[in-house]
Parts: sequence; structure tokens; C-alpha cells
Amino acid sequence: MATEVERERLRGDLDADEKALSDAEIDDAFARAEAAYGENAAAVAAGARVIAIQQLLASAAKRADSRQNASAERRSQVFEQLLRLRTLYTAEVQTALDGVAWGGLRRTPTRVEEYPNA
Repeated sequence: MATEVERERLRGDLDADEKALSDAEIDDAFARAEAAYGENAAAVAAGARVIAIQQLLASAAKRADSRQNASAERRSQVFEQLLRLRTLYTAEVQTALDGVAWGGLRRTPTRVEEYPNA
């Protein structure tokens, strides 16, 4: 379950209000991300954003452009922008996962000393 701070950060990052993403939806996104990425906090946070974007994409797909006289409203652009944002957070998840996978391999090997004629 997400904390209140995590909920507000997610809504702020995605520019969504409580109508677009309810507390229950955000809690579910964090639970699903935690089930997928375990104890990696950075991957869980980015994964929850990807899941939330998937939910927003479903509602944005229904939006249509409208034009009346000299004014126009292009609401379908929201879908393309969310796709770009999803790509950004998917890359962030991968970066968080790569940092854990290679973390133990960067140590320098210990020096081996040999004593001739010993």
C-alpha cells in the first residue's frame, strides 16, 4: 500500500488529480509493482508509474478531437504524450534493475602474492 506522500508524488509526476487516479488505483499500482520488482524501491516507484500510465492510456484512447468555427480542441494528443511518458518510466525501471544486477561485479580483485623458492 502506498503512503500519502507516494500518492501525491505519483499524481504530481503524471499531472493527474484524484478523479483520474483514485487512492485505490494508486495502491493497486504500487502493490502490483512491488509484486513484480520485490525490494528494489526505485524499480517499484517507476513500475507503479508505468502501471498508472497504462490506466490513464485506457481512458485517453476514448478522447476525440473537436472543432467548432475558429476554435479547435485536440484531445487525442494526450494519448501520444502518455505513450512518450510511459517510455521514459520504462527506461527508468530498466535502469533501476540494471543497477542491482551489476552492483556486485565492480569490486577490484584482491592481489595475489607469490613467494619464489618458498
